Amino acid sequence: MFKSLCSGVSTSIAFIIIVICSVLVVGLVAWQYLGMPKGEEEILEEKALEAPPEDETADWKVYRNEEYGYEIKYPERWVVHEVAGKKSISFVPENWEYTKPGLFRYYTERERIDIAVFEQTDLQEWLEEAREASTLTKKEIEIGTGNYKGEEFQGPFLIFPAEPGQEVDLRVIILIHNSFIYRIRIAKDDLTMSVFNQMLSTFRFLK
Repeated sequence: MFKSLCSGVSTSIAFIIIVICSVLVVGLVAWQYLGMPKGEEEILEEKALEAPPEDETADWKVYRNEEYGYEIKYPERWVVHEVAGKKSISFVPENWEYTKPGLFRYYTERERIDIAVFEQTDLQEWLEEAREASTLTKKEIEIGTGNYKGEEFQGPFLIFPAEPGQEVDLRVIILIHNSFIYRIRIAKDDLTMSVFNQMLSTFRFLK
């Protein structure tokens, strides 16, 4: 009986010792990972995660339109074409050329971003029709440095009513400011859509 009792006590003590050792080991591991000073590599990784994202437009050129009160950045290797003076302009890559014949090419060319400014009365009817068109997707958006509220339309636009069937899938941004309507557009399947989005983020009204 005495041997049996001693055996039970020894087993209990051994169990307690095992538990204490386990706690010490877990505590030591936790201290190493949480309490010890961080290595240089770990600190650099944390700083990289905390750093703000790099501004990819920092070195871009700035187009400033004093006449219609806005400015926007565009890539360094792109150029500005004035289509109708300061009222209508296009941004295209350097050495860009039309690849399609006829007037219709103006709307179907790729790698081309347009900004046109209209008196509000001149484009109001078009805007109301676009809002009602069942073939277009529509949503409210905010763009630019001032989070300007606008409307976005995507889908087939009939460019030349005199030539039925000539529709172009476009992405069109509409902003209304100081009695003007600003229309910013690009072909919906344009490969430079990422550039378009970056340009939109830099747009701002001068006043």
